[in-house]
Order: sequence, then C-alpha cells, then structure tokens
Amino acid sequence: MKALRAFFMDYDSLVGDLVAWTEDDNPSFMAQLDRIIALGSEKVARDLDLEVLDEVRGHFITKGDPVIEKPRRTRVTRSFHIEQSGVFTPIESRSYDFVLGYQEGASGAPRYWCDLDADHWMVGPVPDDGYVCRTRAIAAPAIVSPSNRETWISRHVPDALFYACLMACEEFIKADDRIAVWRGTYNAEVIPAARKQLAPLLRDPEQPPQPEGR
Repeated sequence: MKALRAFFMDYDSLVGDLVAWTEDDNPSFMAQLDRIIALGSEKVARDLDLEVLDEVRGHFITKGDPVIEKPRRTRVTRSFHIEQSGVFTPIESRSYDFVLGYQEGASGAPRYWCDLDADHWMVGPVPDDGYVCRTRAIAAPAIVSPSNRETWISRHVPDALFYACLMACEEFIKADDRIAVWRGTYNAEVIPAARKQLAPLLRDPEQPPQPEGR
C-alpha cells in the first residue's frame, strides 16, 4: 500500500496522492479532479457534522425592507440575532406565513425570521429602523483548490478527505472493487477515529455516520 505524502494536505499533495493511488493520469480523469475534490470535501463535512465549520456572519437590515440576502454558501440557518442598544438579542424562527402576518401591522424591531427562499431571509415586523444582525449557519464547506490550497478539513482530517476523494475517483473510473475497499476503510476506521478525535467539535457526537452502499 502506498504511503500518503504528507500528514496534512494541500491541493498539490492531495492531487498527487490521488493520481498515485488510482494510477491514472489520463487527461479526462485529471480534468475532473477539482470536481472530485469538491465531492470529497462535501462528504467529509456531512459525515462529521462539525460545529466548528458553521459560519457566523454579520449583516445589515435596511429600514422598511424585511428581506435580507443570505451569504452565498449558506445552507441551514441555526440562529439569528439583532443588535439593540449594543446587545445582540435572538429572534425566533417561524414559518413564512407567520412572519408574513407580522408585516401587515405597524413596523418595529424584528422579532421573527424565516427562510424566504434559498437565497434570502425575511423578518417581521417590517423594520422600523436599520439594524445590525448576526447569523450562525451551516455552510457549504470550503474546497481545496488551486486558489484555496488548504482548508480546515485538509489540515485537521486529511485522511478522511483523502479517502472520501479516493472513493469519488474510483466511482469516476468505475473501479467497483476498489470502491468497496476504500468505503470499508472510510466507514469502519477513518471516520470513527476522526469523530473520536474531534468529539468536542461535533454537533451530535453520539450519532455515527450512515454507511453507504448498503
């Protein structure tokens, strides 16, 4: 079995190891490596479900406008706070219809929020002033790439990233026998070890990842 080139991975070492382990440098395969790495990063982030990968962002709510644009990589919003008198106060998540109902009366400080669509939040009542707000959200993971050579995942769980990318490589190559081997190692050894090591950072440390292909 080949050895990995580095304990942590940047873009070059990850690409080099994937090419070496698959023994494939065909141009059609090489052209897909960035997409394969993105798929592997998504899988690791999903399987580990780490709170440390949540993103906290600041936004500005405009007077009279109840719609706020989400950051591009936002997936699931976990909390929403607005600043009042120098203190960030949580506002509550409600359904679209509930929040919409709060826009029919007088304007005021936002008390509720909802997902308007994939790219926007909506608050109610309609803001009576400009407000600074802060959100915490599950975001799409940062991806190792030529312009972003290292990520939190590549630095802290490089083996998990490598095996997840390796499985995606073998699916592209259609090497079904090798996929089963890498998947077994990933599910039985790599992810359990990573979850144990990173337990304080897990959203739900008692919930193991669901094996694939069963």
